[in-house]
Amino acid sequence: MLLEISGLFMHYDNQALFEGLSLQMQEGEIVALLGPNGCGKTTLLDCVIGYRQYEKGLIRLSGADAKKLSVKEKARQIAYVPQGASHIFPFTVTQMVLMGRTPYLKSTASPSKKDYEIAFEAMETLGIEKFKERVFGSLSDGEKQLVLIARALAQDSKIILLDEPTSSLDIKNEIMVLAKIKKLVGIKNKSLLMATHQPNHVFFLEQGNIPVKAAMFAGKKIKYFGSPEKAVNEKTIQEVYNVNCNIVEYKNSLKTIIVEED
Repeated sequence: MLLEISGLFMHYDNQALFEGLSLQMQEGEIVALLGPNGCGKTTLLDCVIGYRQYEKGLIRLSGADAKKLSVKEKARQIAYVPQGASHIFPFTVTQMVLMGRTPYLKSTASPSKKDYEIAFEAMETLGIEKFKERVFGSLSDGEKQLVLIARALAQDSKIILLDEPTSSLDIKNEIMVLAKIKKLVGIKNKSLLMATHQPNHVFFLEQGNIPVKAAMFAGKKIKYFGSPEKAVNEKTIQEVYNVNCNIVEYKNSLKTIIVEED
């Protein structure tokens, strides 16, 4: 198993956030974390990368206890794409993507020719090689998000964590980023753990024979886990989000959620 989270317990501000939370992810699949604000999606990602400490339970990466891995060892297994993309330093896109090679460099070493090749290949995969000399801060929000994903791809880790990768994007850029995310699985065989507010994302991502699972938070644990059809339906959405809805299909069998008014 590529990622295994077992029996996680954690308190935040003196309140229980996780109580026996468990989750598994295999190679070459997308797992979407779903649930209302404050349920712990981002905190779970923080636990996986080691930014936050849980009180009880176990997180394994390729069978190894994540707590026993060094920072560099963990960085070679997990790349992280944070929510938002604000940078005050005038780095170029190439410099930003090259940062993904840091886990493979010695403390005083500069990026090698191979590192530049890997960074450029990552930019090509995401279709942003034309921006390589641009200053990161001059890009649109959608373009910045693709640069951060390219940086994670250049890190050459097995797992990429994405925290709300489309939260600040308009609909055109949202679709563009989601399409590139699918490409990472379909072409690069990456495994993605993605927190999102939008249940509709799982229906978009599963198009094109991409292995997708949904993990729905409820009651301080992941209560519903499995295929989008199994985990995301009218019943689970009503329970988790407290809204009534209908799930309808339209052309190419793409599903969408229509929320009913009270």
